[in-house]
Amino acid sequence: MRNPLLTVWLIVTFSAAGFGDIVYLSRQRNSSVEFSCTSTNVNAKPFAFSLMRDLVKPEKVLYEYFGKSPSIFNEKDKNRFVVRVVDSSHHQVTVNISHLLGRHTDLYHCVFHYDFQKFEDYPGKPKFFLYVEDSIPEECTCYSYEPLLYALSAAAVLLFLCVLILAGAYCKRPPSQPKPQTVPIYEEMNGVRTVNGKAGSCHFSTYLNEQEETETSEYIRPRRENPYDPLPGSDPYSL
Repeated sequence: MRNPLLTVWLIVTFSAAGFGDIVYLSRQRNSSVEFSCTSTNVNAKPFAFSLMRDLVKPEKVLYEYFGKSPSIFNEKDKNRFVVRVVDSSHHQVTVNISHLLGRHTDLYHCVFHYDFQKFEDYPGKPKFFLYVEDSIPEECTCYSYEPLLYALSAAAVLLFLCVLILAGAYCKRPPSQPKPQTVPIYEEMNGVRTVNGKAGSCHFSTYLNEQEETETSEYIRPRRENPYDPLPGSDPYSL
């Protein structure tokens, strides 16, 4: 919150330097501040006074009907604001804020209420920019982060266990058997034809060899001579 407030303070500082109607006030946490404002209409007597916030949280802070106790609109600030009228004409009032907190940082201005033929409002001068350096957090409105941390830790452990289980199942899986290669039908048919062709050729060759051996044996086998055949050159009828 400090950086945005510092930016606001710089803007207000330059505005004050340019227009000269803003007073800068800096306080620490739990300290107090007092400022006075004067009505811009001093020709009549106002009957009431209001304190407004303009910048960080625009709202009406308090309303006081002179002679009665002021009405504080924020219940947390009931005992922090004290208004004191400086003169009987009610043209100038002093506001005291005690037990300051960081949320009190803002631009404040006064408004004086007049009762003429109709109600009229006149602003007071100057405006006040109050900066409260709140080094200690006022109150924690955020949710506790412990349940979120526990949930994230449990999710991380569960994810780790799932990874371990999947890794163990993958490592214990039996090795995959290679699939036998399927031989296309046309290759099987060619194989059958080749085998049949080789078998037929083999039988045919065997048959030819047997025939050749038979003929050769018949050709080589000597003939048995007839003892009654005449000798060559002799007369067969001479016997």
